[in-house]
Amino acid sequence: MSARRLRQLLPPREHYERPRLEAVLYLGVPEHPICGGQTLFVAPEEAEAEAETALVTLPPAHNSLNLVYCDAGAACFTKYLSKLTMTPQELFYIVTCTYTE
Repeated sequence: MSARRLRQLLPPREHYERPRLEAVLYLGVPEHPICGGQTLFVAPEEAEAEAETALVTLPPAHNSLNLVYCDAGAACFTKYLSKLTMTPQELFYIVTCTYTE
């Protein structure tokens, strides 16, 4: 992924300029392999140097809760989830909560 494309996917700078605790809960992830759905934590300031490198990658797993402490400057986004890898009856939820002081 290019550094320019990465910047387009990230939230505005004020969302990640302070330290915070992120809780990411995956529910309903099917047992068969799916395409996408990972939550990535990146350092946008270093995106030009290392556009392919994420600080932390959270792959989707059913009923899993991930806690990530993000220092100031770490941003997160969820890669797309292809509907072609799931049947119409399958549902997949990502619940994300953020705590800041």
